[in-house]
Amino acid sequence: VQVKDDFAPWWTGTIPANQTDAETLECNVDTYTAPDMTYDDQCAPGGTASPTEDPFNEGSVICGFAYRRVWRWNATDGCNDIDHMIVREWQDTTLPVLEWDDDVVHDLDQECTETTPEWPEVRDTCSSSTAFEGYNLARQNAANCDGISTCTEYFQRTAEYDSPDTHPQCVNRTVYFRWNASDACDNEGEAWVNITVTDSEAPFFLNDTTAYPFNDMEVECTGIPPFQNLTVDDTCGNAVLIVARQDDDFPLNDEKCRIGTITRTWVGEDDCGHTVTHVQ
Repeated sequence: VQVKDDFAPWWTGTIPANQTDAETLECNVDTYTAPDMTYDDQCAPGGTASPTEDPFNEGSVICGFAYRRVWRWNATDGCNDIDHMIVREWQDTTLPVLEWDDDVVHDLDQECTETTPEWPEVRDTCSSSTAFEGYNLARQNAANCDGISTCTEYFQRTAEYDSPDTHPQCVNRTVYFRWNASDACDNEGEAWVNITVTDSEAPFFLNDTTAYPFNDMEVECTGIPPFQNLTVDDTCGNAVLIVARQDDDFPLNDEKCRIGTITRTWVGEDDCGHTVTHVQ
């Protein structure tokens, strides 16, 4: 009698299936454990088949830390085999997070000039993956690579200036700092700081206007101090003297007697149109 086995084993119980479009898995968030599968056979005892996973390699990577994993099962009765395979993919749709260790005020008012904010740190849900550690390090260290072209792919800062039309030399402006970080799956995160720079202070005279020869005084007709210009300066920028004038008012002015008032006026102006005035 010739005995033969032409029947392959068959799977019993729940058979793992490929993920559907609705079954999205996010890297470093969702996990999946491939189960053991049971089988039976017409000619031999049934059993349990454990999954084996294909080696993880560059072909497993979709982008960055998004990847696919493949599991396979095999059952044999010694004469015939049965196989099963599933593929599951992990996506990376999470934006990188740019943040500071300390609380940062995003809208600042500063006098005269802006202070460049600290660079934020970049964190990503998927960055703790052990795959492609070099990329991970490059992105994490990007905060220290200002001006290094190899880092701009991962991390860059831009500053835009909004200056007023009037008084073009005025320091008043708004500076918009933007930091953008993108990962290998083209997810892009952003951080920002807006700094409003103002010149709210008037210019000032460098001379002591309370002392001679700029203070108010009563003098004899032969003791009138000569007219001199005051020197004007400004904390934020430039300042110039725009008025230096003397007005004479002598109701009595003849060869014998000269009595009256001399009024001297100085006005200084800075780049933003603020003025300072001294009248003697």
